[in-house]
Amino acid sequence: MAQAKRKAMDVIELPEVRTRKGGGGVTFYDFHLDAEKLAELGQVIRYEDDTESGIQRGRKDRHVEAIAKAIREGVPFSDSITVNLTGKWIYDEDLGELLGEVGRNGDVAAYIELIDGQHRMLACKLLMESGDKDDLKAVRGVVFTVMAVRNADDKLRRQLFRQQDLRMGIDSALALVIRAKDGEFRNDTERNAWNMAIRINEADGPMKGRIMFEESRDSKGHKTEKPGHFNIRSLMSALKSATSNSKSSILAQYSLEEREQVVINAFSAMNHCFSRFLNPKHFLGETIGICTIIVLMSKDGEIHNRVARLSDRDSTVLEMYSVENLQKVFHVAAQKKFRWKPRSDKGRYQINPYDIAERLNNFIRRFWDSVYSDE
Repeated sequence: MAQAKRKAMDVIELPEVRTRKGGGGVTFYDFHLDAEKLAELGQVIRYEDDTESGIQRGRKDRHVEAIAKAIREGVPFSDSITVNLTGKWIYDEDLGELLGEVGRNGDVAAYIELIDGQHRMLACKLLMESGDKDDLKAVRGVVFTVMAVRNADDKLRRQLFRQQDLRMGIDSALALVIRAKDGEFRNDTERNAWNMAIRINEADGPMKGRIMFEESRDSKGHKTEKPGHFNIRSLMSALKSATSNSKSSILAQYSLEEREQVVINAFSAMNHCFSRFLNPKHFLGETIGICTIIVLMSKDGEIHNRVARLSDRDSTVLEMYSVENLQKVFHVAAQKKFRWKPRSDKGRYQINPYDIAERLNNFIRRFWDSVYSDE
């Protein structure tokens, strides 16, 4: 592996450089650069700091931390970093070397401008400056493939930067599936949400195979969704609310197995109370409807108050949230014809599952006595 080094204390040397011609006659320089040297020589010109010459986006700390985590775990980096060799760089064709001048008093007159790869460089700096021996060891093992131009004008720099928009990003559902196969979830909440989705999607579960874990495309490559089926990507936020250990979830006090069964029982009770449950032509057969039920069970409210009153003090969690008790609660919404999709003042549907769940809680509180006093 070639490393950048100082030559005769006044030149930065980048060995083992290969050149090639690109579109428009542009010369590209391909080489490898270790993470420490990239962090030392790399500079970023952000648009927010320099609207004339800046092209880079602002720093995203979460992205930097995610890359740093990947470096710690030894994940190899296959994408090349795109840079502009700025300042006094000379290419020695005979030796296959790039030589960058170092100014007087150690000032670097040649530097590397990051066009694509600033967050990888920042992640390396983060690990180098952490003071952790393991972090330093991990970053010293990282080598990047670099594709460079030399003293590019502003138009070429912008063209190279914009090429990032031409890449097709990984479908978020597919990315989740790939991570799941390797067991590399972003956190425990995502892992638990994924496992709950698997459980409720089983043949004997309430969704009965309707959750789609991989993207579906037509013959022309366009994304499609089957009527009555639900993309896992669209359900994950609601599932996380039910599996989170945060105090904001009333289910957090129960085990994961109990939380899963509570949600399953809620779906079963809905199926008893609403004939159009999971009907793709009805709200309760749309993704937003399914998310509403999941959110409803994770947030404190009238649903939980009523099932508690319907149960004995020594009842277990699953006895309290039995299908029978939940069915009796949801019966109020069915009997009094709760409007799942009311129109706002502007004639638009209110489609926030949290708002709908809150309205349903209030609706049950309002009509509970009238429903059960009549019976």
